[in-house]
Amino acid sequence: MERFITDQYILCLTDYKQTLYLQDLVRIINDQKNVVSKLMESGIAKQSDLALLSIEQKTQQTALNTFRALIEET
Repeated sequence: MERFITDQYILCLTDYKQTLYLQDLVRIINDQKNVVSKLMESGIAKQSDLALLSIEQKTQQTALNTFRALIEET
């Protein structure tokens, strides 16, 4: 029983840290998009740079949503 509880605790902690990691990653990408958007307005960055960050943001947000849904199922 003690081993089972320990294993469950480790799984929960790992899931929690993974969620925090993905949330931080989405936040960082949002910050990067803001910077690149300002650079684009100044002519320093390209529209494609912003588009790539938007794709990455959507990818990571989807990963976060999927991960949360998997956690809720268990």
